[in-house]
Amino acid sequence: MRVIMLKPTRYKNRWFSRGIGYPVDDATGKRWIRKRIAFIAPPDDGAPEETEPSTMEDIEEIEAEKPDENNGEPSVKELKVIAKSEGIKGYSKMSKTELMEILNGNNDAN
Repeated sequence: MRVIMLKPTRYKNRWFSRGIGYPVDDATGKRWIRKRIAFIAPPDDGAPEETEPSTMEDIEEIEAEKPDENNGEPSVKELKVIAKSEGIKGYSKMSKTELMEILNGNNDAN
């Protein structure tokens, strides 16, 4: 069975990207369709074929092409990753607003 992903999904330590067609076993395909994660790909659907990103630049390019669901604002999870990388203490207990204020303050100081 070949499916096109509606949502990015991780399955068996592998990421399946939204909008890409993948061959999967029937049981997995039916489960994803039932959960509205994917739909059956029509024959010769024109969806881009699965390709594995080879470098970090490829992965970043793919991420940049994804439509922005938060009106340009990063998610709390993304903000926490950034805060951790910048060495901000107590970031895990902060709200999105607090994280944005602190990170914007750090960016202004740089």
